[in-house]
Amino acid sequence: MTDNLSEHLPWWSNFFIYFKEKDQFKELRYHRDKLNTMIENSHWDLPTQKLFIQAFHEALRRIYGQVAAKAKKQEDNWIQFDREYQQIYSSLTRITDFESFQSFICQFWARASRPGHLIPTLQEHWDKFLFQDEDFNWEQARNLALLALASYKGQKKNSQKSSESEDSVEEKINL
Repeated sequence: MTDNLSEHLPWWSNFFIYFKEKDQFKELRYHRDKLNTMIENSHWDLPTQKLFIQAFHEALRRIYGQVAAKAKKQEDNWIQFDREYQQIYSSLTRITDFESFQSFICQFWARASRPGHLIPTLQEHWDKFLFQDEDFNWEQARNLALLALASYKGQKKNSQKSSESEDSVEEKINL
């Protein structure tokens, strides 16, 4: 990240190159509080970059909620969370072109959504996430997705919100 800043690039540029090794990526996850502060306080070249991370976090929250609901029945929740995290991470690291990115993100968001229960940020800003613009940079989007995965931290349960089990089961994941 410091190399990026010294070269006047966004701090998250080339995230894939630096963190495609699992050990480095896991180490980065231990600093997710700092990553979240950087995400919140950074100047973004495009407002959609921050919205993308927000939508990705919302989708992760839903997917992990689905995993939690299943894991309660099977009583092996941490194994399930780790498996899900590894699957998302490896899917992101296998993205090699626009088509594979588009396939991943469509499947990812579809998995997190259900009829009548769409991802709020995605629903509100759908037109900004179509990824068909000639200026779209899939490598940048992959970097943002990895950043979102590394920086995700669950929220404490909020008993006043959400009747859906996957929305109400939001836990802190320390993979």
